[in-house]
Amino acid sequence: MGRNLSFLGLAIALIIGLHGFEAKAAEPLKEWTFLVFLNGHNDLDDFSDLNLNAMEQVGSSDQVNIVVQWASLRANTTKRLYVTKDTNPTRVTSPVVHNPGLVDMGKYQNLVEFVRWAKENYPAKHYFIDVWNHGTGWRKRFAYLKGDFGAKDISLDDRFHSQITTMELGLAMSEIATMLGQKVDIYGSDACLMAMAEVAGEMKDSVRVFIGSQEVEPGEGWPYEKFLGPLVANPMMTAEELAVVHAREYLAAYSGGVFGEQEVTMSAFNLENWEAYEKAMAAFSAELKAAPPAERAKMITAANNAQGYYVSDYRDLIGFLDNMATANITGVNAATISTLRSSAEALVLTNQVSDSYSASHGLSVWMPTSRYTYTAYESKYAPLAFNKATAWGDALKLMLTRTAGEGQTE
Repeated sequence: MGRNLSFLGLAIALIIGLHGFEAKAAEPLKEWTFLVFLNGHNDLDDFSDLNLNAMEQVGSSDQVNIVVQWASLRANTTKRLYVTKDTNPTRVTSPVVHNPGLVDMGKYQNLVEFVRWAKENYPAKHYFIDVWNHGTGWRKRFAYLKGDFGAKDISLDDRFHSQITTMELGLAMSEIATMLGQKVDIYGSDACLMAMAEVAGEMKDSVRVFIGSQEVEPGEGWPYEKFLGPLVANPMMTAEELAVVHAREYLAAYSGGVFGEQEVTMSAFNLENWEAYEKAMAAFSAELKAAPPAERAKMITAANNAQGYYVSDYRDLIGFLDNMATANITGVNAATISTLRSSAEALVLTNQVSDSYSASHGLSVWMPTSRYTYTAYESKYAPLAFNKATAWGDALKLMLTRTAGEGQTE
């Protein structure tokens, strides 16, 4: 009888192993689970080891889980790691706790699945979700040899020729928040150009604090050990406090710190203040649309003189508003501009920039100054939640429509 039970138990264990199910019990509830969706299925793969080794300088603790889904183009693998502390700066030693098979990291459902699995196995009171990869704000076209695959947005996967669009990223956060039974405490993009109203607007109802950079990020990305260390030391840190530490340490890392001297930006939004900002933006858009056609050239000048970034039609909103305030545009009230500026400042929880980006205030919006650029992306912009709520696309369209005899901006 005992031998039969032992044999049955061995058989069940073998079946479970063959099907990739996990027999381990879930970890006890901790304060924080930090999740990294690390998409190395592209030319950034060489930096993945650097960032993972930085995480291992800190490692998980009795109150903080650090969990990574690591897809590597070089290794042709996708692994889930539970990050543990080590003293080896050149080799990733954290244990592989699950092998999900080769995963398409440009498919938003796989981000949701990673978080679902992590919640079951490494539950916490608070969740910080980090998408690691290329990013291009809410849009950027790219083409492979056999045609245009649309907009890059974030999490470009060269292996599967896929990416997570802005709307899909918002859908992922919505599904994750429902699954967690609470808003995601922090969503962050370790990627370029993501600190945009258009991106944050897709997750306004499912995320509390949003982290991103207005400008491109250097390949080294985030200095993980520099903000995870303080979190492990003080796991009672709030989402707002952690976002401030993150931005401060990011700037320090590129201001003579661990990554030398490079010009960078990093900001965070408190999405609890989104509603007031969105309402103020809608009022501003309405006045721009109603302004006399003769005033439109002044609006374009105000946009052109605001801080721009690698994608030139991404502009700093507060800088644009300051330019609009001094342009004295008929029909656009100073009070409307002031209200929008105040609401944008309340939205931006922290803004850390190098000296050359002193005109950056933390929040970018789409601001093309040519009809050609606007027309190229008009259909993709139209369904964004931010545009639907504020009619910003309509304001842009009218701003870029010249009066008869003036011709069109190119």
